[in-house]
Amino acid sequence: MKAIENKRFHLDKILAALCVGTLVSTSALADKDVDIDMRYGNDSNPHKLADTLSPKSESYVATNVAYSANNKEIYFKAELDSESYSDSTADVTTIDLSVGYESDFKLKGTPYKYDVSLDYKIRDKTFVSNSTGQEASSGGQLIGDRFDSDTLDFNAEATYVAKSNLIYDLSYQFRSKSYEDFSALGLTNLDYSQHEIGLDMEYPTSDQVKFLTAIHYRMREYDNREAKDLTGAFIANTNLEYDYVDFEFGFLSKVGKTRWKTTIGQTNRSDNELGYYDSSSLNFDISVRHKFGKKHTFRADFKYKDYEYDNRVDINQVTLNEETKARDGWSLDLDYQFPVTKWSKRTVYMYVELTTDDYDSTNPIFAYSKNNIGVGFRWAPM
Repeated sequence: MKAIENKRFHLDKILAALCVGTLVSTSALADKDVDIDMRYGNDSNPHKLADTLSPKSESYVATNVAYSANNKEIYFKAELDSESYSDSTADVTTIDLSVGYESDFKLKGTPYKYDVSLDYKIRDKTFVSNSTGQEASSGGQLIGDRFDSDTLDFNAEATYVAKSNLIYDLSYQFRSKSYEDFSALGLTNLDYSQHEIGLDMEYPTSDQVKFLTAIHYRMREYDNREAKDLTGAFIANTNLEYDYVDFEFGFLSKVGKTRWKTTIGQTNRSDNELGYYDSSSLNFDISVRHKFGKKHTFRADFKYKDYEYDNRVDINQVTLNEETKARDGWSLDLDYQFPVTKWSKRTVYMYVELTTDDYDSTNPIFAYSKNNIGVGFRWAPM
């Protein structure tokens, strides 16, 4: 993987201010913490390729290091997450920096909480073609960096607890996301800015059960990307925009040492022209966590997703401009952890994790199945 050198965002001053400000401020923050997670494993299909391409199993080492510091109101977070495979084109690296301020206030005697933060994230992963199983190319040139990205988020959130114990959470986010520029090869510019507002509500009916509802609206505008008609041809003198509407319903329950969470959600996307990019996504998620004694923990997470385009007639064509594929299927993640020793006054946990994915698609090259098994150690408060 390449070193992340150029600032695709062209926001050098903002990033520098974020880094310098947080490094200076953390020296004055009282509470500091570091969490470490390391895992060795094997993935039967790290590139999510169809069986016709005979995907190869790859061993990997995954590392997650998270640092946090705060003084009740001001906080700073830094996280490095990486997966290094025997095949380097499967490697994934993300770096996430966040600085924020959280506090509370009263308005006409009613208490509110609020949180304002600035986040910067870098993601580096080689783009591998679903049709060849090799690093993607265009015009004879490799474009493995096609979906490498920098993301800058400004977040604001306010929380209010009503007398009925109904919790309202109102949020706003501005996002600016930048990708590698391959316009010289005739590929579209994927850079965009986005506004999102959301309302999340929690209603506890008892100490054991809580119902969840959320609705979010996103408006995305691309910097310089033309829309398409229903045949897939570009519409001249247009600039692509998306509107997203997200709905989610669910509940949380706690019975003894077992916690359940179930959610079902729908996301609808519409573009600003003829509807070529219109799509819908149905998501269902059920997760359970059970404690055996005080230290042993078992987790299971089942997810189902159905993503489809509403109008495209070229839906089965391979595209170098969209990461999201029309797929439907499920994944299951199982995790069991237990303590093995103490180090620096904290417990070191060992864990075994097994993940299984199975997804179909109207285009056979986007269908895949995979199994991932790993054994690792966690050094963190649990």
